[in-house]
Amino acid sequence: MNYYALRTNEQSTVSTIVRATASTTMPFGNLSWYLDEININDICFIKISGDDALKSISYDNSLVAIVKVIRRPYDIHVPLGMVMPHGTIDLEFLDIFNGIVADDLYKFPTLKNTLSIGASTKGVPNQAIGRLQHLQGEDIIKALIAEGRLTHAHLSTYGISNDSIEVLTSTIINV
Repeated sequence: MNYYALRTNEQSTVSTIVRATASTTMPFGNLSWYLDEININDICFIKISGDDALKSISYDNSLVAIVKVIRRPYDIHVPLGMVMPHGTIDLEFLDIFNGIVADDLYKFPTLKNTLSIGASTKGVPNQAIGRLQHLQGEDIIKALIAEGRLTHAHLSTYGISNDSIEVLTSTIINV
């Protein structure tokens, strides 16, 4: 199982995401990376973003959901004027929470510079998808538990042993 960070500012997609409930399914398109590597049951973290002036609905740029891939990339094509192929994956929502901004996660040093999720000191690549290191994916889930957005019961859902939560919680910066 791999972990990915997904980001979108496409307003119809954002609208679907903010209305989603657990088990909602949706296509997520315009992906140009990892088309040969994304597999069913891979876990993705969805961050919604966008310029306030261009938003058709009100929302904060934030991490809002954990989903799993239920269909590998399809509709693979090279858009007009592009060089790289683009594709679509189908997702099922597992957990949805009130938006989490990078400032909410700054006290977790292991999440610094985690693509589209943690506080960034290097800038963020402008991509709809990025692959996370396995430990980064687990640490995001553990941080969400530490922040009260998920419970310890979620660890087994994502294949993480209860013992491993201590690794992250011992590195929290107390503020």
